[in-house]
Amino acid sequence: MALIRTGGVEREAELMQRLAVLPDELQAEVLRAQASVVTDAIRRSGERYRVRDTGMTLSSLREGKVKRDRRGDMSLYLRFEGKNKRGVRYAEIAFVNNYGTTKQSARPFVTEAVNASAEAAHEVAEKIYDDWVSAQERKG
Repeated sequence: MALIRTGGVEREAELMQRLAVLPDELQAEVLRAQASVVTDAIRRSGERYRVRDTGMTLSSLREGKVKRDRRGDMSLYLRFEGKNKRGVRYAEIAFVNNYGTTKQSARPFVTEAVNASAEAAHEVAEKIYDDWVSAQERKG
């Protein structure tokens, strides 16, 4: 499961501060766009690491709903949903593939994808924000 949140990166924090004063629907649009970028990256990374016996684990990756927490921050979770034919959850399969076990070496497809897609996700957010600012300037 991946959670799209900002870390200590100043540029990302500044963008998120600007986005925090925007309409909720625009914030949700940014989160959904970023989630799409990260989801695609995880699936591509999984293919590179050959995390596919039947292909169902990677196709079980879903974007959740945009939700607001107690502090008022919006978030969106990515999760592997469902179970395989043997009743094993796809989230568990993804976890074992990503981190490994004592008998299976790690194939960090989620970790690498999230880290590698951070810049692209930030650029998507900036573009949506810039487009919104331009539209507001044209209106007013």
